[in-house]
Amino acid sequence: MPIVAIYEWDRVNLPGHLTQSNILYDMDANHPNAQYYDPAQPTWTGHTYTYQGGAPAQLHITDDDPYFEDGYTETGAAQVLNQDVVLNGKTYSAGDVVQAEFSLVDAAGVEVWVIRIGGENVGFSVPSWVTSFPPGSTFHPVESRDGDPAGSSDNTSISELYANVACFTVDCPVATPFGAVPAGKLRTGDRVSTLDHGPQPILWAGRSRADFRGREDGRRPIRFEPGALGPGTPSVPVDLSPQHRVVMPDTAGGMTFAPACGLLPLRGVRVRHGCAATVYVHVLMPRHEILDCAGMRAESLYPGPMALTALSPSARAGLRRALQVYGQTPETYGDLACPSLSRREAADWARKQRQVADCREHH
Repeated sequence: MPIVAIYEWDRVNLPGHLTQSNILYDMDANHPNAQYYDPAQPTWTGHTYTYQGGAPAQLHITDDDPYFEDGYTETGAAQVLNQDVVLNGKTYSAGDVVQAEFSLVDAAGVEVWVIRIGGENVGFSVPSWVTSFPPGSTFHPVESRDGDPAGSSDNTSISELYANVACFTVDCPVATPFGAVPAGKLRTGDRVSTLDHGPQPILWAGRSRADFRGREDGRRPIRFEPGALGPGTPSVPVDLSPQHRVVMPDTAGGMTFAPACGLLPLRGVRVRHGCAATVYVHVLMPRHEILDCAGMRAESLYPGPMALTALSPSARAGLRRALQVYGQTPETYGDLACPSLSRREAADWARKQRQVADCREHH
């Protein structure tokens, strides 16, 4: 039985141009790039949302698959409440249909979902790795996704694992000018090798422990076995956090990132279900970089708003102090090192690659 954390509308400062009717009943974000865009109605993107504080409510859901979806993309039985819940002062009853009505995406690719119960939008759900969401946290979406792709800014249909910052595990080998070093031994000031700018100093290195609650905990590391991304790539097993972006192999037209969890259809890529706990390492560089991990190209930490909320208050403060040395803040950090696919786009690509490999084997 999945449990989804939800931040009710009365816990969020919403942009003033959204009416009560928009908040409760809009079925997409009305982004200007979307096919269904209505210029006479307000858009949910391009504005800032600020969290006021307080613990999230919990939705106990019954579903027949591991995906949290909108009604347009639901392939089996509808998602329903397993027990009553009070949200925004109103009681929603067991059996009411629950939907991830549409999602909002910020410039770093972080996605949050507008949740709908019994025909009314009731609040936001955030990625599961967000364990600390302090008052004053902001989110500024620039894109949107919807169950009906015509309602999305990028024509992408919304669907997400019930589970879900770029983190290395402590043993992950990271290339430096002096050879590979386990990520857990890297410290602020150490130089690591980058694809685009040669050796660069680490601005800040942080650590966080993740204890996993069950087999389907979406924070579990993704294991890349040797050769999973091509001959010798990686050269040894590499574990990354699920949302850690890696450079896709054999991508036409330049480099493209894909989240590790999106590449699970590939042979040699799997979730480490037997892992009870791990320590994730966050490596922040002066700019977003592509690092070498046993021959596999993976990103450094990108300090977007939702990534920051995954860190403890003291870690966030340390990261901000490190950026200040370079005259930066998380808000002025800059762009990703290369374009990035969504999890679903990456999974579609990986499935095609798997089919090609299977066909070659059988012929």
